[in-house]
Order: sequence, then C-alpha cells, then structure tokens
Amino acid sequence: MDVLVEPLELIVNELKQKWKEFNDEQPFLDVVMGFVHAVDWTEPWIIGLICTHVLLLVSVIVFRSRTTFQSLLFTAIVLVIYQAEQINKYLGQNWKSFAKQQYFDPSGFFITTMLSTPLLLILLVMLLCYIREAGTLLIDLKRKQFKREQKLRASEEKNQQGSSEDKKSK
Repeated sequence: MDVLVEPLELIVNELKQKWKEFNDEQPFLDVVMGFVHAVDWTEPWIIGLICTHVLLLVSVIVFRSRTTFQSLLFTAIVLVIYQAEQINKYLGQNWKSFAKQQYFDPSGFFITTMLSTPLLLILLVMLLCYIREAGTLLIDLKRKQFKREQKLRASEEKNQQGSSEDKKSK
C-alpha cells in the first residue's frame, strides 16, 4: 500500500507547490477576471458557441437513456476536443472573417477555455448518465433474477409437497 501512497503524495505535493507558484505570480481570480473582461461576450459567434454548449448539455440530459445517440454524441465530442489544436490554428488564421479581435493564441488558452473545457464537462455529465444507466440495468437484472429464483423455489416446494402427498396416498 505504501508503494502507491508515496508516489501519490509526491505528485500532490508537487501540484500544491506549482499552484502556489502560479498564485504567487498572478492570483487565479485575477486571471479569470482578466479573461472575462478581455472577451467581447456580445459577438454572435461566442453567443452561438455558448448556445451550442447549452443545447448539447440539454440533449445529453433529455436523451440520456438513448444509448446509440449518446454514443454517437460522445464520439463526436471527443473528436472535436481531439482536433481543438487544429481548430485553433485554422481560426487563428481566419479570425478577421468572424471576430472583432484575435482570440486564438498559439498556446490555445481561449479554445481550451471556450470549447474544450465545456465539452469535457458535458462528457462528464454523459459519463455520469452512463453510470446511472448501468446501475439501473444492474438493479433490474438482479430483481428479475431474484423473482425467477423465487418462482423456481416455489415450484420446487410445490413439487416436493405433491410428491410427499403421493407417497402418503400409496
């Protein structure tokens, strides 16, 4: 057990140290507020992107029991996230045709914040729906198995009673 705990403690301590260094340079809240103020939230394509995320989230929740739809949507979202770097490069080269300012830096901060992170959160919701569905199916299966076993026991008891009555009558 210590073999697993020690490396995890090292990783956690390193993450804490990096977070402290990051916060010492510029507090996280300042970074977030700087981002919020730098973005023109009235641009139609940003509004459309946010609406798309909301629509995806609603469709994930509404169609949570439709496995095929969920699987296709899951795959499509994963592919979009996988291609985010290429999308960022393309949009960085063509930003003048749809945006008022250049949001698409080479580090990909904007695309990660506005595209990948919301999509990852939607994938998390999908995963939770999958887990819930699997739990429900398991419960249903166990209930049916229990009922079948009860019927089997009842028929065995009935057969045993019938055979003991046959022996008494002979």
